[in-house]
Amino acid sequence: MSTLARRTREPADRFSYLVHHCEGEAAQAIRRCGVLEPEEGYAEALRILERRFGDPHIIATISIEQLTEGPTLKADDHKALITLADDIMICSATLKQLEYPNDFNSCRTIGAVAARLPSTMQNEWFALAAKSFKSKRDPTFDELAKFISDKANAAAAQQVYAVGRRAALTTQIGDDRSGQVRSPVKCAQYGSSHYLDRCPEFIKIPVVDRMARVDRLRVCYLCIKPYHQAKVCRSRHARGFQLCVGKHHLLLHRPSSSETENGPQLPEIASEGVHHSIADVPKSNISCAVVPAWIRGPEGDVVVNAFLDNGASATLIHSSLLPKLGLKGTPAPLIIKTINGECVTRSASVSFCTKLLGSEEVMQVHRAWVFDAMPCLNSLAPLLEQSQKWKHLKEIPLPELKPVDIGLLIGCDVPKAQWWTDTIKYTWKDGSPCLPANKGLALRGHFVLKGRLERAPIFRKLYCEKVEGYVSKGYAEIVSDSEQNKAGPSVWYLPHHGVFKEGDKSKVRVVFNCAAKTLNTSLNMQLLTGPDL
Repeated sequence: MSTLARRTREPADRFSYLVHHCEGEAAQAIRRCGVLEPEEGYAEALRILERRFGDPHIIATISIEQLTEGPTLKADDHKALITLADDIMICSATLKQLEYPNDFNSCRTIGAVAARLPSTMQNEWFALAAKSFKSKRDPTFDELAKFISDKANAAAAQQVYAVGRRAALTTQIGDDRSGQVRSPVKCAQYGSSHYLDRCPEFIKIPVVDRMARVDRLRVCYLCIKPYHQAKVCRSRHARGFQLCVGKHHLLLHRPSSSETENGPQLPEIASEGVHHSIADVPKSNISCAVVPAWIRGPEGDVVVNAFLDNGASATLIHSSLLPKLGLKGTPAPLIIKTINGECVTRSASVSFCTKLLGSEEVMQVHRAWVFDAMPCLNSLAPLLEQSQKWKHLKEIPLPELKPVDIGLLIGCDVPKAQWWTDTIKYTWKDGSPCLPANKGLALRGHFVLKGRLERAPIFRKLYCEKVEGYVSKGYAEIVSDSEQNKAGPSVWYLPHHGVFKEGDKSKVRVVFNCAAKTLNTSLNMQLLTGPDL
């Protein structure tokens, strides 16, 4: 906490850093403090962390559990032993500072830590513990820590000498004419990090000079790479040439007179570099999802241009709209993460209702962040002229946008704004239907339904409300008197009935029987099958 306090004096910035550096339960515990004033929220967050995670007993217990609860170390796992020694030093310093020395000096703690050591080290520790018992005193945690620290230092020294032996062995195998350890081979001209076969200066010199340089640098003849001999090389650059003894790299081939006159020349070896090319590509027009939206506030409604950004995790609103809507933001710090990194800024959050024009869905935005500047996307808004250029877009009505800047950016935290629904009619199998007259079948089903409605008043009330809802929403319409007796190959009377929803007698579902047959024909048999939804 002292590090955060020294970094900045602003309470809002301190709280932002505190939230950023907390994880898991700690971050969830203090996140609600962001709705408070910065100074009060920072102080409350510190009190919560101190109360829930700052208890000395909890810290001591967790520190000891990190040492005792773990796998048994392997005898050759030197890194794990060094890590355990470091953890023991940190735990010992922590418990001494908290004044909890008795917790790690207990026989249970010392025995659990010793049980994680390899069997050979356990035997050595038990021998030291036996000497302590012989002197009529118990071994302490500091003695165990010193024992493990000495073993870790020995393991670290063993790693150093093991690396030295491997390097010397590799040098001796790679070059039996020299017992000295060579430094890694770099470019012979400038000491760059690329190998000789990628060096432009090496490629320019004559073949004889290349061979002499390879001999001097003692690299492989097949790949011109260091640290191994040709007999163990797995490179695919080696080739066999006529009148040549053995294989060698393409750059080390000395051509004969006939090859010089008639044979193919050595191919050009491209150096490892980055090549840039610029082509004059015709610029194509693009359009962003900019649509008019209606925003409702306590003091009025505003129509703005909204950008539907499916790559943003938050919703933004322009600060100039707040006075028009009568909204007052709650100050809160905001962490913005972009490709340029992340930064902490002061902002405010508001809530409101919005609706895209042309849609009946009213969406509740629970938290939108206030910004003074929004993306300039007016030039990328969809135009009617663009849709007329494409056949599949001509019938789609594009909304008319006002010549104003973007006032609202809707992110993925309002998912309903990204959902679009469309209605597709079922099509006939044979283009034009040929349906038999089924009015008699529909009337028989109607009389059965009528009798049930008369016997069950509650069912009748629910069923009528359901059908009236279909009519009011435009899903169905009442047939006029002139069309009630209409007949023909494209007329079909659809029987229907109602059922209670399973486990709920207060809701009725209307079932349209499209599988009812007349003269061995049903409506389903005449329609193409739609998708399974």
